[in-house]
Amino acid sequence: MGLIDRMELDSTMKKLKKFPVQVMSCRVDIRKYQKVKNFFNSVNRQFGHIDILVNNAGVYERKLVPDISSKYWDKILDNNLKSAFFCSQLAAPYMIKQGWGRIIFISSVSPYVAGKSSLAYNVSKAGLFGMNRSLAAFLAPHNINVNTLLVGIVETEMIKIIPLPRLQNLKENSLLKRFAQPGEIASAIAFLASEESSFMTGAVINVSGGLIS
Repeated sequence: MGLIDRMELDSTMKKLKKFPVQVMSCRVDIRKYQKVKNFFNSVNRQFGHIDILVNNAGVYERKLVPDISSKYWDKILDNNLKSAFFCSQLAAPYMIKQGWGRIIFISSVSPYVAGKSSLAYNVSKAGLFGMNRSLAAFLAPHNINVNTLLVGIVETEMIKIIPLPRLQNLKENSLLKRFAQPGEIASAIAFLASEESSFMTGAVINVSGGLIS
């Protein structure tokens, strides 16, 4: 598990230690190619293989179009899109060598329900759809499946930045009239990581509670 935020890393590690699994954690800036390369080298040295990659990094900040600076644009795209490419590009050789792997992108309904203050975020998450399809085509001959989850609103800290009226509108427009719990998204990830999804690649799986269809 790689995170740049030390507090989040420690908190997640404490939760994972409750389960009978071996966990390695590393503070890593996944926006930096060499840092990511070093991270995967360390993972491979400890475990001897890399089977599954979940690209779950995401930064969401609200800015209207006139207020978007070059620095802000790069921040959102680097965190949400470039990092996913670096991780996928550098994890793939380990999977190719062993002839099996799973790469999973966590995208968002945001490009489909685009708010006026989330342009950079929308672009970054929409970019994952194209990356998903191209990587799936490239890696399919190596028995590596690549899929994307199209995730709706999830009950996490991130949604606190969204104005309450906007949240209420999104909830009312979803068929299930509620937001997802993190565990529901985790179950979808577990499915894509398993042999149960062996005939799926290049797919975008809608897990939005009916917010889009």
